[in-house]
Amino acid sequence: MVPDSTAVPGPGRARRGPAWRRGPNCRAAVPASRAARVPALRTAFGLLVLALAVAGCTVQLAPDYEQSIVQGLNDFNAAIHEQLAAVSKGTPQGLNAGQQKAYDSLEGRGRALIMLIEARPEPKPAVARWLGARLSDDIPEDGEAAGIDLLEVPTDDQIERILEQLAAMQAEDRRSGLAPGQHKLYSNAIASFMRNALTYEMALKR
Repeated sequence: MVPDSTAVPGPGRARRGPAWRRGPNCRAAVPASRAARVPALRTAFGLLVLALAVAGCTVQLAPDYEQSIVQGLNDFNAAIHEQLAAVSKGTPQGLNAGQQKAYDSLEGRGRALIMLIEARPEPKPAVARWLGARLSDDIPEDGEAAGIDLLEVPTDDQIERILEQLAAMQAEDRRSGLAPGQHKLYSNAIASFMRNALTYEMALKR
């Protein structure tokens, strides 16, 4: 007697025959533990690629060194010291045309230097911006928009403080004149602000 190949085998019998052959659209079952590892492996691989990309790029958070800014600071500093030396022995009440011109020149130099500093391109760390963007069409134009804190550039702020000191000295010079040595009340603060600006700008050269 020829056994029926379509019969369902008993509990102790192997499933054989045409009825138990896999069809063309059937796939072998993947063990649950292996299926769970696939997303984890993909995530780990993606993080590895990202880490290598970040390690290979330099994220710049400070602006580039500009020789013209350093030269402008040095020239501005020299002009200030010339004015301080001119008033060091004291001045009479009121300002003559020469004194007013000297103060105006310092004001113009300082404002021009601030404009030069503000025109310097800010750093745009591409990798940092990419990491902070949620969509490829949402890449911000600067680090701040991506949540990246760029290093604060103090140079223009220090020059503003220097100009405030010069304006205060000019006002005192016009109102009552400067006593001998009184210029030191302003020169010490000016020297501190100028030192801060030069230290920062020279550090960018490294």
